[in-house]
Amino acid sequence: TKIGWPGVILIEGDEFGCQQFVDEIKSMRWQHLSVRAEEQSEIPGGETNIDPYRKLPKQFEELGEDDMSILASRCREAGLEHLFLLCMKINDDRSSIDKKKDQPANKLNIGIETKIIYTYGALIHVDHMNDGKGYRRWLRQACQTAGCSLLIKNCRMNSSEKSLEPKNSSSKTSRLVTYRPEIYVGIFGDERSVRQVLKRWRASRVDVDSKNKPCLERMMNVIDEFELDRRLSNDVLHERDALISGQLYDENDLECSFEDFIILVKGIDENLAASLRKCNRCANRELQKIDRL
Repeated sequence: TKIGWPGVILIEGDEFGCQQFVDEIKSMRWQHLSVRAEEQSEIPGGETNIDPYRKLPKQFEELGEDDMSILASRCREAGLEHLFLLCMKINDDRSSIDKKKDQPANKLNIGIETKIIYTYGALIHVDHMNDGKGYRRWLRQACQTAGCSLLIKNCRMNSSEKSLEPKNSSSKTSRLVTYRPEIYVGIFGDERSVRQVLKRWRASRVDVDSKNKPCLERMMNVIDEFELDRRLSNDVLHERDALISGQLYDENDLECSFEDFIILVKGIDENLAASLRKCNRCANRELQKIDRL
């Protein structure tokens, strides 16, 4: 595209294919490229052919640099005008009013807060993040898109957990061994949304390799996927949901000890803490300390 002239790429297909296409073109040399709008549609279970459900023609078409109005018209005819307006950062007061008319009263913006109920979660261990800032930004955006809450912590051993190891078998001197932080990611929401984030995560170039080229995540380990226990008292449920929906992720508060992390995890779900205990020997020691308090 010409400098100062916006260009738009509109694609349609299955979720995995669209995500692969986006990742592929993002690796090209662009001045700036971002995904500004997307929409998902449900396909009946067992259906593999998505062609009958397409809103756009299947063939590729390229419009001229002065044909933005034609693109807007095509999107309107396909029922995708809202995506075009989001892409162009245009506020459509008419569509927002129509949407409010169709919403039930408790969904309108009249001071009534809609309560989010968290029913599912996943805890993931990530071996490393070469581009930590970019990696975490991708996770944050993916969770926001899916309507999930995100937790990221770099868990370091306490100073008392650092160990002295001999330099070699014959040496009487020792060296202080420090361990790099263990990176844990928690994703919370409903089951479909959490699994949607995990699916995108596995198929996206979320980090960079040793040559600073975008790459897939090959060393993530899903410690556990679990249903959050809802058979608790209303006060406990309210407290937990408030914890999850609060600021679990803070870019300025990523570092913590295993002890603090496990206390946080136990506040979310006891079974999750048990899974962490089985996964990490150091975490197991910290859990035993806390259980004795």
